[in-house]
Amino acid sequence: MKARRIESDTHDIIITTEEIRDGERETSRMQLKGSLKKQGDVHILSYQENLGHGQESLPVLSTITIHPGQHITLQRAGRYSSSFVFEPDKRHDAVYQTPYGNLSLGVTTKNALFHTHEDFSDLLLHYLLDNGQEILSEHHMKIEIKKRKDTP
Repeated sequence: MKARRIESDTHDIIITTEEIRDGERETSRMQLKGSLKKQGDVHILSYQENLGHGQESLPVLSTITIHPGQHITLQRAGRYSSSFVFEPDKRHDAVYQTPYGNLSLGVTTKNALFHTHEDFSDLLLHYLLDNGQEILSEHHMKIEIKKRKDTP
């Protein structure tokens, strides 16, 4: 079996999210550092973020795996661990673990787009979260990935 070449660089990552719940919009923006690896056609984005609020804010390692033309996964490891699958026009079950207990959610992806250029990539996700009975919230996530200037 031929080994696949893995390319990896340090990147600046800007994550902008918009959540719509009960007609109310909440927008957040984070700037992080992370790595983007390419293995064959698959892109793997890893970064550390803090989830929770105030004293409950805890570091979580997030990994997004992009299988172009197929699906995208988001896995978080830590006290706020989760695994989400984003596949356009499909619903997938997910479990979101919190310090207060586990939440079972459904994830229905409306749109998942990934664009890559020489020094810049972006990921756009539009999805709904449900509890099996009703839609809880609608989400728009934009992740901008820029190659760091100080990397060769």
